[in-house]
Amino acid sequence: MVNKNNKKDIDKFSDFIEFQVEDLISMRPSLTGIPDAHYRLLYHLFLSKSLSMKELGDLLSVSKTYITKIVDALSAEGLVERLPDPGDRRIINIQLTKEGQKKFKDVRELLRVEVRRKLEVISPEDLETLAECVTKIMNIRKKYPNFIDKLH
Repeated sequence: MVNKNNKKDIDKFSDFIEFQVEDLISMRPSLTGIPDAHYRLLYHLFLSKSLSMKELGDLLSVSKTYITKIVDALSAEGLVERLPDPGDRRIINIQLTKEGQKKFKDVRELLRVEVRRKLEVISPEDLETLAECVTKIMNIRKKYPNFIDKLH
């Protein structure tokens, strides 16, 4: 709950997300050649193996029409495939193809190399502190899984 005592901390977190993390996210399309929404869809499929069109739309906070366009484009590249849901024939599930898994892993490694390059200027001690902070942030996110959804 936001109150006057923690508003400053929340503002710091907001500034960090808005400006620092956004710099890393904005480099993704130019570095990988993949539009950000496509990357995010590939990422969620990589983690989940298979998701329905509705689930993908909810995760990316986009319309069914836009998800269809993204899936069509990725399908045309051979990166994803549509599969009928065995329990409900009205539902179409999307999953990565083997080529999609390889592409995602390759692109993710490109991004990691770039982040490593950017972090080379940080001392080992500060890098360790940064890693500890990121671990704490991830643990808090796990504790409150819907807090990111509330930022939309």
